[in-house]
Amino acid sequence: MPVLAGGTGTAAKLFLATLAAIGAYVGVGIAHVAPAEPVRTITLSARSLPVEEALPAPAAGLVSVAALAGDPGCDNSYQVQTLVPAAPDGVMYDWTLQRWSDNQRAWQNYLVTSGGFADGDARTVRWNPRVVANPGTYRAVLAVDGETYRSQKFQVSC
Repeated sequence: MPVLAGGTGTAAKLFLATLAAIGAYVGVGIAHVAPAEPVRTITLSARSLPVEEALPAPAAGLVSVAALAGDPGCDNSYQVQTLVPAAPDGVMYDWTLQRWSDNQRAWQNYLVTSGGFADGDARTVRWNPRVVANPGTYRAVLAVDGETYRSQKFQVSC
């Protein structure tokens, strides 16, 4: 029995020594902690940004242009749209993005694309031209069934 009692006493001494060491370590850690700074509350807000500016409702003869979210650098994309009136035999149309030339004092074609549709219903047509590293004054032109519709001029800058 004395062997068992001696082992229990040793275990108790080791347990108390361990508790003392942990207490000393925690006490030293607390002593080295800097005084607490006052708590500052920060309110974060989230705001979503539209991908494009608001375009007016499409109307026949009104060509509207809105800037789409651009890439870094000088890469600008736009959405151009208008309402093409009903035509019983379908419609063929040409979009042209024109750039103002100060040297020639005239509008020069920059991009051209064609489209069309077979049914005769009125339809909103859209085009997404892209201007890369070419700042200046531009306008969009739609030629459809012998008529020409122009947007207001807009500035592309880098």
